[in-house]
Amino acid sequence: MLTKTETALLKFLLRLQDGCNRERLMQEVLGYHPAAETHALETHVWRIRRKIEADPKSPRILISIEGGYRLDLTECVHGAPRWVYFFTEMTKTCSVLNTYDPDRSQRHSRV
Repeated sequence: MLTKTETALLKFLLRLQDGCNRERLMQEVLGYHPAAETHALETHVWRIRRKIEADPKSPRILISIEGGYRLDLTECVHGAPRWVYFFTEMTKTCSVLNTYDPDRSQRHSRV
């Protein structure tokens, strides 16, 4: 099952077709200062990939790009079992997705 943070990350990335840099994700989704030295984002991405990718070591949905991440949903069209699970979890967390407000993401001031 996807956590609230995992869902927030995915929803944020769904809005940005070209992907997003690490600093913006750290600040706007996780609430950290962009320069914070933490592996929180990478840990969340790793956990998401374990849940949605057929082969988490060779991701085809949640892709690393230079300096950040992006979603490639074209791989999901082929009905991979992990995608079915991912879609089910996204549907279950619909209320979280619909209420996530990136403007409120600065409620945490982690450094």
